[in-house]
Amino acid sequence: MYSNRGLLESVLHCYASFINSGHLPDESIFSITLSVCAKLENVEFGRLVHCCVIKRGFEFTSFCQGALIHLYAKCNFLSSARTIFDSTPLSHLDTVSCTALISGYVQVGLPEEALHVFDKMRNTCYPDQVAFITVLNAYMASGKLDDACQLFEQMQMPTCNVVAWNVMISGHAKRGHYKEAVAFYRQMRKNGIKSSRSTLASVLSAIAGLAALDHGLLVHAEAIKQGFDSSIYVGSSLINMYGKCEMLDAAQRVFDAISQKNMVVWNAMLGAYAQNGYLSNVMDLFFDMTSHGIEPDEFTYTSILSSCACFEFLEIGSKLHSTIVKKRFTTNLCVNNALVDMYAKAGALKEARKQFEHMKHRDNISWNAIIVGYVQEEEEIDAFNLFRKMNLHGIVPDEVSLASILSACGNLKVLGAGLQFHCLSIKLGLETNLFAGSSLIDMYSKCQAIENAHKIYSSMPEWSVVSMNALIAGYALKNMKEAIHLLHDMQILGLTPSEITFATLVDACKGPPMVILGMQIHCAIVKRGLLCGSEFLGTSLLGMYMDSQRIADAKILFSEFSDLRSAVLWTALISGHTQNECNDEALNLYREMRDNNVLPDQATFVTVLRACALLSSLRDGDKSHSSSDEILHVLKHLTALMIDNRFQEYGISQIAILFAFCDA
Repeated sequence: MYSNRGLLESVLHCYASFINSGHLPDESIFSITLSVCAKLENVEFGRLVHCCVIKRGFEFTSFCQGALIHLYAKCNFLSSARTIFDSTPLSHLDTVSCTALISGYVQVGLPEEALHVFDKMRNTCYPDQVAFITVLNAYMASGKLDDACQLFEQMQMPTCNVVAWNVMISGHAKRGHYKEAVAFYRQMRKNGIKSSRSTLASVLSAIAGLAALDHGLLVHAEAIKQGFDSSIYVGSSLINMYGKCEMLDAAQRVFDAISQKNMVVWNAMLGAYAQNGYLSNVMDLFFDMTSHGIEPDEFTYTSILSSCACFEFLEIGSKLHSTIVKKRFTTNLCVNNALVDMYAKAGALKEARKQFEHMKHRDNISWNAIIVGYVQEEEEIDAFNLFRKMNLHGIVPDEVSLASILSACGNLKVLGAGLQFHCLSIKLGLETNLFAGSSLIDMYSKCQAIENAHKIYSSMPEWSVVSMNALIAGYALKNMKEAIHLLHDMQILGLTPSEITFATLVDACKGPPMVILGMQIHCAIVKRGLLCGSEFLGTSLLGMYMDSQRIADAKILFSEFSDLRSAVLWTALISGHTQNECNDEALNLYREMRDNNVLPDQATFVTVLRACALLSSLRDGDKSHSSSDEILHVLKHLTALMIDNRFQEYGISQIAILFAFCDA
């Protein structure tokens, strides 16, 4: 009676009174009492009942064995539950006890044991809905997605409820099988199953991984229809999806619509801005978050640090590092990894290495961050040494570390080492991985082993813009016809050529014989609208025209740029005039650059110094030379910049020599 009414504590009191009064319980009373202990997760009382069961000789009855398995599994005493399970005849096993044991194994991260129990269970009783879903979780946890799909197909309505669909969607999304996750979601909707919050959050995670905005908009519409769009769980997933799709205004609107924001929501919005490089927005949001009384956690600092991973924001990142030390987050692995990554990407290898060496615990991400940093700064020998050290520490290389070390081989053009790492990629099953495969193509191309590069390319199950760019770069300098053919193949495959694709081809068209082809590529760039605001392509095109001695075309191109405040583009134009021995014009352009309030960078400094030096050497001591005053004026301006502490590393001695030359 008490059990049926949900008065569980009363059941235990009643059982105790029953025993104390001298009555002898039968297996039915034991079974009910053990079931109540399982629901209350009261293993101590359950053990007392278990002793009575043994004394009464009921430990081998089907009711008591099933109830005992259920009790110990629910209370996470899995070894006790398994001992009883293994000694229980198949005919005594029931669905409830088996499901409880399976669920217990899944919860503690032992999916293989859960599947073993399931196999034994299927020989004696038909699993119910809960059992099937629990086993689906076990398959997903152990990475057996094909087995999960087969079991899912065996389940019949109404067993395939929204919970089962959620397991399939979230399981595929967590394993990086985003297309399959979206496909399961679409099939679920087609079958008339209504989405839950978990459904929408899981499928949005998959859509974010694909950056598939069209699908994201449809799911957002469904969330609005069901009133889930302002919930914390779905709302944070929508923010993440829009962030990955570079739709930050949409992400901000979702964020603003959530009335009760918790840490997850704030971190999602911070992450969206951080991964798109909007540091000012990240910092504004961070201060807004703290003003609302939300205390930042390790994920908050990880997001902010990721947006500081460049030279110009290094100072902010260093200040955040100090705050992290004060907040005692330095023992957190994710935060430490973010610090190493920030310093490494900003070129501060000394600080990155110091942080890396201070870490007590390191994972793949830690090693990847420091290795990538050294390769990025062209410190390839240190990268090789760290890769070797990583292996000695028992860390198995993944696609990131392998791709980085292959890039180092390509930079140094050490084909022998590249071949060894190719063998390692085969051993690890990463040869056809999109990331590692692209790096293999790049390495062989840079080592002028283009046939090997093409073999890797042909063996890959799918291609990306990155992998095709690597092969195009390999062919461009030797076989432009094949490089152009690959460009056509890229478009046939539905891939969109990137700035790097066209810049690679443009760079190969330098010199009078190839400039006509380069001009055709220039037209294709303009047609695609890629030139607007692109310093990368602009610099390549200016270099092509200057190397081909087509200075007039370079000037026309420069005048068409939308951003005339780019020091990079001005420097490219000035440098081009200098290499074509138009040094007077180079200095005039430098003055025009200053008149436009464009601040010169280090490359500008070196380029203008070279122009001054060349003009001074041509003057042959003639102080009346028309350029003398201009040279002195430029040198004084450069000196002022040096005094302003901007370019001291280039040495005052160079300017001192030029001043002396001009005054001679």
